[in-house]
Amino acid sequence: MSELLGTKVLLATDSSEGAELAARAAVDVAESTGSALHMVYVEPLADFIKNGDGAPGYDHQLYNMIEAEGQETLRKLVWRVKVAGGTVADAHLRTGAVLRRSWLSPIS
Repeated sequence: MSELLGTKVLLATDSSEGAELAARAAVDVAESTGSALHMVYVEPLADFIKNGDGAPGYDHQLYNMIEAEGQETLRKLVWRVKVAGGTVADAHLRTGAVLRRSWLSPIS
């Protein structure tokens, strides 16, 4: 394990073309440093569901449907990493605003 990189690698991902390349890089870094690979995926929320001025309100049923879609997307993304030869220690789903890019970051 690398003291410089820590014990975990966090892959923030989406389902874009670049995400597959980022996943391969994350697998390589995790394996070469003996670090655990963690994934996070953010399922976008519609503007009217987000808290803020002018929001018409929270719709629990709609939120649950969006969250279920996010879980399914995350399951597929984890599968892609496994197919690429990696092992995902944990996968995390969040909902909210999304930056449109994949990136690789070592975490402690």
